[in-house]
Amino acid sequence: MRIILTGITGCLGQTVGEALSRDGHEVLALVQPANETKKTVPGVEHVPMDLRLDLVQQHLPQSCDIVIHLAQSRNYRDFPGSAHDVFKINTQATFQLADYARKAGAENFIFASTGSVYQPSQKPIDETGLTEPATFYCASKLAAENLLAPYNDIMPVMIARLFYLYGAGQRGMLIDGLAKRIRKGSAVTLQGEEGIQLTPTYTGDVAQILLKAISQKWSGTYNISSPKIITLKNLAQHIGNEIGFTPIFEKVADQAPTPILPETDKLAKKLGRDIFSKSFSTLAHGLQKTLSEARQPVAKI
Repeated sequence: MRIILTGITGCLGQTVGEALSRDGHEVLALVQPANETKKTVPGVEHVPMDLRLDLVQQHLPQSCDIVIHLAQSRNYRDFPGSAHDVFKINTQATFQLADYARKAGAENFIFASTGSVYQPSQKPIDETGLTEPATFYCASKLAAENLLAPYNDIMPVMIARLFYLYGAGQRGMLIDGLAKRIRKGSAVTLQGEEGIQLTPTYTGDVAQILLKAISQKWSGTYNISSPKIITLKNLAQHIGNEIGFTPIFEKVADQAPTPILPETDKLAKKLGRDIFSKSFSTLAHGLQKTLSEARQPVAKI
């Protein structure tokens, strides 16, 4: 199949691109011109395209089978300074890619959203749960979801709401940030005795689920997450064990914040419960794959 992919220079995008190439698909990855030669994946063709600008459809093939939109702005935390950049990639580019997919006769459109669109809750939230995006980034993702809804009448559209994604090469996110703090001996701050609850989800597992979605042309919204719930303190302890450093903790509030935790029953039914139970790596395995660089000894000056 001919597949248009965005976000290949990111942690999940590279993993998905590699898997698609191994399976023999023709993959065209849209990359910013400045990143054209970065993180090249064998068998994947790079097409220079700045998603912050209008999509240049004449630079794309007249026909394709699937569009997978995984790209996001690297400046997603910078609001309002980078709001324009975030909107262009998360929302405008989503619409333009969906319009291209329609014209190109695509049979499936897959969009990577975020579980953070939900309203926090003490109980796991299913795909019909209330949404309450707390940041501009999350609001832009939810806006893109809403724009995609009518396209489901034209082609199957799958919205993957991802939770606490981590993997090799990821920078500036939770696991990487915790590992750096632990190695430096800086305190990991906790609200409550154990900190917030979360469900770390390994990118390699997500990639395999997306491959299944592609082969079966899934439509609808799915929470994509490990079913294993842990606390921030427990996560930091696992990271410390993996990299050989003991974390230091500092309690900064008496009560942990209300979490956003996924209900994954819909995904389990779609995959089949036996397959679902085997679809997610243990935290130890995922951290081992992710933290190889963080195991290096601290340089002495």
